[in-house]
Amino acid sequence: MQLTRKQASIIFVMLFYFSLVTWSVIGTVNSALPIGVHGDTPLTDFWYIQMGGPHDSLLLDTVMMVVMTNIGAFWFIYIKNNKSFYHVQARIGYKTFLQEAASKSFLSAFFLSIATKLYELLVIVLLTKRLPSNTILPVGARYGLGPFYDNTLLSFAIFVLLSSLGWGAYAVFIFALGLFIKKNSIYLVLGAVLGTVLITGIALFATFNLNLSRVLYMLLPSTLIAPGQLQFGIFNGHSPNVYLSFLIATLIYAGSAVLLFHLWREHRKVRE
Repeated sequence: MQLTRKQASIIFVMLFYFSLVTWSVIGTVNSALPIGVHGDTPLTDFWYIQMGGPHDSLLLDTVMMVVMTNIGAFWFIYIKNNKSFYHVQARIGYKTFLQEAASKSFLSAFFLSIATKLYELLVIVLLTKRLPSNTILPVGARYGLGPFYDNTLLSFAIFVLLSSLGWGAYAVFIFALGLFIKKNSIYLVLGAVLGTVLITGIALFATFNLNLSRVLYMLLPSTLIAPGQLQFGIFNGHSPNVYLSFLIATLIYAGSAVLLFHLWREHRKVRE
């Protein structure tokens, strides 16, 4: 069976993506970190490679933001920007077009995020030749102060679920922004560029105004896609309420996406 160009492109991107994930995991497991916490549990190594961790890869983070925001949405952006496909939107209606695009954007990012994190843990287990112990670590031996670092599989599962929901919400938000962008090439990097600008900008701003930075913390993409991982010292060594922060961030991004959908539909109606 001959693959279509779209199918071949997806396979190539996935091979590149998971090869990069594998490289990041191998680098972490083989790193010369102090004996004690590192290596005692595969879950600790897992936290090291998440966004904001000691062995977080900027390259992997950037590629993830590109892949997650394009894997389910780019085809719809391509249709929207290609005049020869204009009849598709007109035939099914703008509302249906947006609903289908948003659902595929969300579900693609959601399930790819779950697959990525399970794959990361699997590679760690294979390399370290030990299974997660599920033994609660004492506070002093944990990776951080957040609620997920106690070394239990339940905490791991909750983080994976929240992070994947966050990736889905972020992908839908980027798609909503992309409705107003006419260049496919710009949309390809929109998620990574916006994510990097927001994270860098808020991190720099934290050095000038901590109180306002705590409010802007809700706008950080990492609050959605890596709950509790990136804090930039905003909370003076304390961990914020990760669940409340995640909920507020989700409402902000999801609400913004709905507003953008409405504005785009109204803009299309005016043009007609």
